[in-house]
Amino acid sequence: MILLVDDDPDDIELLDEAFASCAPAPEIHTAHSGKQALDILMNWPGARLPDLIILDYNMPDMTGAEVLGVLKHNRRFSDTVKVVWSTSDATHYEQNCKENGATHFFKKPDRIEAIQSLAATLLTL
Repeated sequence: MILLVDDDPDDIELLDEAFASCAPAPEIHTAHSGKQALDILMNWPGARLPDLIILDYNMPDMTGAEVLGVLKHNRRFSDTVKVVWSTSDATHYEQNCKENGATHFFKKPDRIEAIQSLAATLLTL
């Protein structure tokens, strides 16, 4: 199960479609802001949390790094794999995310084949 957090509906749709082409296709939940993601995660029903949280770095209310900073202080999410994807490949963004608990930082691909490859990679994390 994956929580995909991005304020751009087109990016959500592209990655969701890429995951749908994988076998087996994972269950995807989405949020459109950092605050919405935190609300979803803090109120997640049951014991089974997402296996993977994918955060966009640049969102209007909170950056992906800020969301990671909140999750870092909640032991409930310590075993959840957290990654960030961004249109920027700025080294300081990546460093900030990793310091806050991201295991990986990916630049958003600009071709559908590369998005499909990224989806396959994300499923191996």
